[in-house]
Amino acid sequence: MWVLTCVAIYPIITAFGYLLQATTPDLPVFAHFLIMVPAAVALLIFLVMPTLTRLFRGWLVR
Repeated sequence: MWVLTCVAIYPIITAFGYLLQATTPDLPVFAHFLIMVPAAVALLIFLVMPTLTRLFRGWLVR
């Protein structure tokens, strides 16, 4: 599950980081994280992880 979570979170955080930097370059870094972290966690919990656990169910239950 740890590997699956890392594979899921890396592209989400990277995409949000680039998107926020491109759209709001004047915001300080801590403000980017205040926006990025809750959005990434919500996306991970409600959309990405349920899909990935369904896809990798056979591998996860070993």
